Amino acid sequence: MVLVNPFFMQDRTALYQFKWAVEREFKNPECQPYLVKRIEELSEPPFDSDGRSSCWHIYTHRKLYGRDRSPPFTLEQYERTFFWEIWEPLLIWSGFGFVLAAILSAVAYGMGKIVAWVVGGFRQPPGAP
Repeated sequence: MVLVNPFFMQDRTALYQFKWAVEREFKNPECQPYLVKRIEELSEPPFDSDGRSSCWHIYTHRKLYGRDRSPPFTLEQYERTFFWEIWEPLLIWSGFGFVLAAILSAVAYGMGKIVAWVVGGFRQPPGAP
């Protein structure tokens, strides 16, 4: 569960749709200013759900992720950020699951030891009346 469940908990569809829109905007010549200018010099373009008519996805990504604010913004920078957008929550949930599994296992083991100690205390030695 700890290794497999985090992969099913996160719906990555929206992340990939955003990624594909950013990749389309990288190919759009009208988006070049959004790749080479500082974020403070740019105005927010109108929202475009698929990345075909504006540069909203690039602008939003650069605005939300401070480490990508210094120009020029490259596809390699975006790919690196996207990689961690996918894997960071999975690693966090897996780590949380491992810690929880270890704690529950320790509690179950301790309870078993206590029950064995109690049952062993009431057990009569062989040959005792």
